[in-house]
Amino acid sequence: MTASVTIIELRGSVDPLIGLIRDVLLPAAKAQAGFVGFEVLTNQGLGRVILMTRWQTEAALRTAEAQREYQQAFAQINGLLTIPPLQEHYVVSLLA
Repeated sequence: MTASVTIIELRGSVDPLIGLIRDVLLPAAKAQAGFVGFEVLTNQGLGRVILMTRWQTEAALRTAEAQREYQQAFAQINGLLTIPPLQEHYVVSLLA
C-alpha cells in the first residue's frame, strides 16, 4: 500500500479548507481506482492541515494524481494557502 502525504499551511481558519477537502477533494479521490482511505489532521493553532490518502499501489496513486478531476480539486484548495503544499509519497509499512 502507498500513501500520499500533503502538508498544507494556510492563513485563517482551517474550516473553509476542511469544507473543500470534504466536498471536492475526497469525492475526487474516492472516484479513482485503487483508492483505499483518506485521513485529515488539523492544527488550528499552527494553521496546518495534513492530508493522507492511501492507495493499493504506487501506480494507482500516480494515475489518480494525473486525473483532471483530482488536479482541479487540488487547484481549488491552493487559493487558501500561504505557501505551496509539501507532498511526499510513502510506503505504508504498518497499519493497525
